[in-house]
Amino acid sequence: MELAQVITKLAAQFQSPLFQLPGISSQKTMAPNGRMEYAQQYAGEYQESAVMILLYPDKNNEAHTVFFERKTSTSVHSGQISLPGGRYEESDKNLMQTAIRETKEEIGVEVEAAKIIGRMTVLEVPVSGFKITPVIAYTEKEPTFIAEQAEVERIIPISIDDLLASNIQHASFPTIHNMKVKAPYYAIGNDQLWGATSMIIAEFKELMK
Repeated sequence: MELAQVITKLAAQFQSPLFQLPGISSQKTMAPNGRMEYAQQYAGEYQESAVMILLYPDKNNEAHTVFFERKTSTSVHSGQISLPGGRYEESDKNLMQTAIRETKEEIGVEVEAAKIIGRMTVLEVPVSGFKITPVIAYTEKEPTFIAEQAEVERIIPISIDDLLASNIQHASFPTIHNMKVKAPYYAIGNDQLWGATSMIIAEFKELMK
């Protein structure tokens, strides 16, 4: 699917006065076992954050997006496949600016505010205490990625066609305290996309239907 088709399809939805996001009903299709119940019981405070689904063309104008693998660390999301993004900072004008800044910092891509198509449903992540606002944006040229060395193990591009074709599978994944959780995932090449990122992508895929 060409980038222009994807942008036109998404923009038409976000600009419609009758448009409603798929919301939690799509997110929970990719929720790990017990995750929705845990979120309902969570009594802590959330930190505002934002991530970006960055759309861009390859040399044939086919639409792509990008994930990255986090470096192994003590973080609860250590080693997971993620979208570029991070926590809101006081210097950010809004959460869209947070997504733009973090995308530049983590994968080296500058995105213009005017190229933001829209925001998707906020996702609360009790295991890390973040409230995530997903932002969809695009660049008109294929970017040159520059991985942030301290946090990014490797960058993982994927075509939108392949992302949309990915089916739901199930496995057990390691979590904090050496425990495991059963969860659905999308196979992205040899990688497994699960957790909060897959919940966000589930809504994106619903928008693209």
